[in-house]
Amino acid sequence: MRSLLTMKGFLLSSLIIIFGWSAWLTINAVFSQISYMVYILPEGFNLPAYLGIIVQLGNIAPLLLLLFKPTEKYVIFFSLGAMLVATFIQVLFWNETFNSKHSIVLYITVFVNSLCSCSSSVLYYPLMSEFPSHLLPSMLFGDSLSSIVPSAIGLLQGLSLENTTINNSTFFEYPSFTIKNYFFVIFLFVGASCIAYTIAIMFRKKLTLSNDPIVDTIQTYEVTEHPKPPVYLLILYVWDSFLNYGFLPIIQIFTTGPYGATIYILSVNLQRTLDPVICISTLFYHCRNSIFAWICGVIMSITAFLLFLISLNCPDRILPDSGALFPAVIVFLWLLFTFAATFIKIIVCKQCMEANSLRLFGASNQIGSFLGALVGFVIVNVLKIYKCQ
Repeated sequence: MRSLLTMKGFLLSSLIIIFGWSAWLTINAVFSQISYMVYILPEGFNLPAYLGIIVQLGNIAPLLLLLFKPTEKYVIFFSLGAMLVATFIQVLFWNETFNSKHSIVLYITVFVNSLCSCSSSVLYYPLMSEFPSHLLPSMLFGDSLSSIVPSAIGLLQGLSLENTTINNSTFFEYPSFTIKNYFFVIFLFVGASCIAYTIAIMFRKKLTLSNDPIVDTIQTYEVTEHPKPPVYLLILYVWDSFLNYGFLPIIQIFTTGPYGATIYILSVNLQRTLDPVICISTLFYHCRNSIFAWICGVIMSITAFLLFLISLNCPDRILPDSGALFPAVIVFLWLLFTFAATFIKIIVCKQCMEANSLRLFGASNQIGSFLGALVGFVIVNVLKIYKCQ
C-alpha cells in the first residue's frame, strides 16, 4: 500500500510540474528570442520595451479574476486553450507586420499569452490548496521550468547570430533552427501542459471519489489553519517582482548589447536555468527564514543598481581593453541577481500556505511586475535615455 501511495504521489507531482511550466513559458520564449528579433523586426532595440508593456497589460485578467472569483479549475482550462491557439498563430505569423512599422501579430499573440500568464499567478497557486501541501514545491519547480525550458531550447539553437549581406540585403542564418521552429517546439510544450492538467484534475477527482488514502493528506491540509504571511514580506516580493519581472528584462538588452548577442543569450539563458535549480533544491530543506529574505533583498537591489548603471553606458563598452573579463562580470551580476530574487520568491511563497494567502502572493507578483514594466517603458520609449536606440 505504501509503495502504491508513493507511486501515485510521484505521478501527481510529475503532472503538477508539467502543468506548472505553462505559467510563463510562452512569454519567456519570446524574450529568449529578443536578441534575434531586434535585428529582424522594425522596432529594433525598442522591441523589449514594447513587449514589456504589452505583457503587463495582461494584468487586467488577474484583476478581473480577483474581483469575480470564478472557479479556478475551469478558468485554467480556458486559459490553457487560449495559450495553445495563440502560440500556434505565433508559429505561422510571428514576423507579420502588414506593411506597418510594428509587429502586429507578435503584439496580439503576446497580449493573449500575457493574459494567460498573468492570470497564472492568481490561478495556479490558489489551486494548489486543493492538493497536498508537499506538492507546492512541485508547482514552484514547474513554474521555474517555464524559464528554463525556453532557455534550454535557446541554447540548443546556438549562441551566435550570423548574418551576411548580399545586394544590400541582410540575411540571417541560425546555427541550428529558426525562430519559427523554436515557437513550434514551445507549442508542443504548451500542449503537454494542457494534457497534464486535464489528467491531474481527473486523477484528483478519482482519488476523492474512491476514498484513496492520499486524500487524507489533502483533507488534513484543507482544514489546517495557516498564518497569513507578514505584510513586510509581501512588500519585499512586490519589489522583487518590480525588478525581476518588470524593469530589468526591459533594459537587459542595453546591459549586454555592446558586447554582442552571445553575451545577451548567455545572460538570459543561464539566469533562467539557475531559477529552477534553486527551486528544486528547496525540495530537500525548508527555506522560510525572513532574515535571509532581507539579506537577499539587499543583494538583489545592489546588483540591480549596478546593472542599471552598466546599461546607461550603452552603446559604449566599459573597460574595452578587458577582453572577455567585463562581459563575464555582467553575466555574473545577472546570475547573482537571479539567485537573490529567486530565494525571496521561495521564502514568501512558503509562508503562503492557504488559498487567500496564495492569491495575495500572486497579486504581489503582478503589481510589482506592472509597475516595473511601466517605469521601464517610460525610461526607454518616452525619456529615451539610451543612445543606442
